[in-house]
Amino acid sequence: MTADPVVPAALTRLAHPEPRQRELAAAELGDLLRGNALKARAAETVIAGLVDLVLRDHDPVVTEEALHAIGEGLPHRDPPSQLVMPLVQRMPSLAPNLLEHVFGILACTRDRAVRPVIKSYSDHAVPAVRDAAADALTELPPTTLLHLDSSAERSTSRSRAITAAFASAFRAAAPGNVVVHRDLHADPLPHLPDASLHWAQGLRQADASPDQAAEDLQRRLVAELLSADVLLIGFPLYNYSLPSSLKAWLDHIHVPGTTAPSAISGAPLAGRPAVLVTTRGGDYDDGSVNEGRDHATPVLELILGEEMGMAVTVITTSLTLGTQPEQVDRSENEYTDALRLARDLGARLGRAR
Repeated sequence: MTADPVVPAALTRLAHPEPRQRELAAAELGDLLRGNALKARAAETVIAGLVDLVLRDHDPVVTEEALHAIGEGLPHRDPPSQLVMPLVQRMPSLAPNLLEHVFGILACTRDRAVRPVIKSYSDHAVPAVRDAAADALTELPPTTLLHLDSSAERSTSRSRAITAAFASAFRAAAPGNVVVHRDLHADPLPHLPDASLHWAQGLRQADASPDQAAEDLQRRLVAELLSADVLLIGFPLYNYSLPSSLKAWLDHIHVPGTTAPSAISGAPLAGRPAVLVTTRGGDYDDGSVNEGRDHATPVLELILGEEMGMAVTVITTSLTLGTQPEQVDRSENEYTDALRLARDLGARLGRAR
């Protein structure tokens, strides 16, 4: 026999007019969450009911018991983080001791989306709240930058120098920040070997049978992207387009149904920062002979921004192959500005996530 039949009665008592009865009902539901009798769906119903109690009940004893029940039960479960995210609405009105409970609950989700919420309390007037927020942040996955380079030039590449400046500032911005670096030129990816890999499994033709090793590689690349809080891509303009090494990566990770919206998925990367660092040998300004010939940056803006919903920022430096004095001067000035922008943006994104 499971404890599931007990749940409706306890949930009903969460609306009892007497605060003591609501407190006891919350405690009973907490006991059920800590045990092994509740099935997953019943556990989610219990958590949702306790969250709703916190949102509508202003008795501090009842609120604390409900938060305690959620916090004690959550580590024994693996519910969607969306179940407890509504608690964020109540946080500004909670007493310091209750805020500490919420920090622990949010940290249990292991969801990066809660980091900025908790971090916003890092300068709270009450020292105990600041300390609890700091402790909760250590329970979350580290803030991660996925740093991609694609230039064939190893020693004098400006795109590599600018992305390195960004990555260094990001790493130094906060303790525990992690940079995952993938050199697409030094360790090139294969071309996508099977057209069915352009789609998530649920959108493929019934007879699709891609090579297992190719599918495993794509799964690792997609997981690497999805686990990153910030994406950084450095690329020169090769023959007016993307380096082929970067195009191969793009083909692997742009997957409707997984990284891009489709009938079977949402947009998991929506709003996530993507910083593009592009270096161009010539002048691509409006009115120049090369106007409209940059066929690399718009592709990334389209796929990462419009298709996948990422928040794209572009850092550009041009005339890297200029030889005339005025071209060299402009090139150096743009390069200096790009380095400064990269450091500032890397530091800001490293602190913000």
